[in-house]
Amino acid sequence: MALQTNANQQSAAADQPSAPADAGRSERRRQAIIKAATEVFVRHGYLGATTDEVAARASVSKQTLYKHFADKQHLFAEVILDTTVQVVEGLSAAVASTLDDAHDVRQALRALADGFLSRPAQPHRGLRRGRVPRRLRTGITDRHYGQA
Repeated sequence: MALQTNANQQSAAADQPSAPADAGRSERRRQAIIKAATEVFVRHGYLGATTDEVAARASVSKQTLYKHFADKQHLFAEVILDTTVQVVEGLSAAVASTLDDAHDVRQALRALADGFLSRPAQPHRGLRRGRVPRRLRTGITDRHYGQA
């Protein structure tokens, strides 16, 4: 009896995909959703963005989108977090590469700061400068900024 139960368990395990493969596929879908959401939020702003469009751009069902993110607000928060992490990692890499070969740390830091200040900010993922803060506003209308 124990031998038969063990054989049934092995057969059932062979029919199911492995957990690491599922985890990898799930993470790829999650990243695709975040990437698509970033594009949709930038293009339409928070209020104009829809989860339907995000799901379509990510090539996933809405059910899959909601499996990863409870609602549009949580998805937006993840987009902001992801973008912030990318910016911080980029700055950290720039600082590290500047300081790695520096003989004079003070001079290297000044050169780094001058470099940041001398060129305009590079908008994230091809965005036009000045557009992101206005377009990604979360429900704040123009009248809150004296533009009504």
